[in-house]
Amino acid sequence: MEEEPQFKDDLFRVKKKNGEWKVVDAPDFGHIALADAHTHLQYATDPVMTLARAGLHGVSYMCTVLDVFDGDEEVFERIKPWSHQAAVNMQLMIGRC
Repeated sequence: MEEEPQFKDDLFRVKKKNGEWKVVDAPDFGHIALADAHTHLQYATDPVMTLARAGLHGVSYMCTVLDVFDGDEEVFERIKPWSHQAAVNMQLMIGRC
């Protein structure tokens, strides 16, 4: 399976049939608080950008699902650094808007 390219922005994309990525409008939920109650940050290619994009698009709560039998307990140690760097990335991305 071909790995998704890494985009360092907050744009939404869909993969076209020819393999190219097309920028599409992000969903607009108005001014309501959003939650993602079932994520697997440990499987994201770039968990920091995953968190940053979510934050920029109004997601205020994310619950990542772990399997301690698969060695996912190390994710607990990574959450704080990921969150910090995501906040930094969000500020950098907002500055470019």
